[in-house]
Amino acid sequence: MYSNKLANSKNNIAFYRKKKRLTQEDVREEFFKRTGKKFTQGTISSWENGKTAPDINILHVLASILEVNVNNLYESNEEETDQPITSSELNRYEESLRQVQAMVKQNRKDEALDQLEELSRSMLAKLISLSTSYEKLTVQVKAVKEIMRI
Repeated sequence: MYSNKLANSKNNIAFYRKKKRLTQEDVREEFFKRTGKKFTQGTISSWENGKTAPDINILHVLASILEVNVNNLYESNEEETDQPITSSELNRYEESLRQVQAMVKQNRKDEALDQLEELSRSMLAKLISLSTSYEKLTVQVKAVKEIMRI
């Protein structure tokens, strides 16, 4: 199962679906029961991956099925940090890299490797957060465009 941050990587549809232990097929069937509308096999996946955005009427039914409000489907969950990289973070990364370089020059390679791994994990987590924010904004723009067509 995805971590909470990765579950948010396009929107929160997959996160809440999995939280309710529903498959995409379960959601399709429940949607049909409630509305009489059928979706193709890949429709739910397409929404979850941000390739398409459901229109507002579909979002309301989907939110009802997942027992959340519509905003929850596109808002960050409390664990996600989607703040931009600050200059203090960049300075910290730069300082850590200087420390690693100094350790290598002092032949403290094991210690340097440990610090480099820790720094890499920290930077990767920040990049995932930034990527998630960008992807979610893209999906939100698609949803707004879809709503405006109605």
